[in-house]
Amino acid sequence: MSAAAYPWEIILLSAVLLSNRLTARFFHLRASLFWGVQACNIGMAVFVVRHGLPGLAQFGSIAWMIAALLVFHVAQNFGVREKYARDARSDAADRERLRLLRGVGRDMNAPEEP
Repeated sequence: MSAAAYPWEIILLSAVLLSNRLTARFFHLRASLFWGVQACNIGMAVFVVRHGLPGLAQFGSIAWMIAALLVFHVAQNFGVREKYARDARSDAADRERLRLLRGVGRDMNAPEEP
């Protein structure tokens, strides 16, 4: 099989789908990772609709289904990122609440314990 006939589009599509699965848990840590994956999803969706997939050109509905899957991943990634952000805010609020509760139970004039 020559390099020109190799299905690079399928390999790239697989890599984009795999990147969604592998990097989703790190979206809250690195905004550049999140936006990079989102751009790949949208770019690949546009490519698939515009050019189709090799060997499946006669089935236009398959290209639209794959594009819909990629757009769904975009929406899902926003949800995952928001969930991690909400959990981080909740954890910070819980730590602050515990810190305040610990301070209420002791005499405020007493020296701090180590």
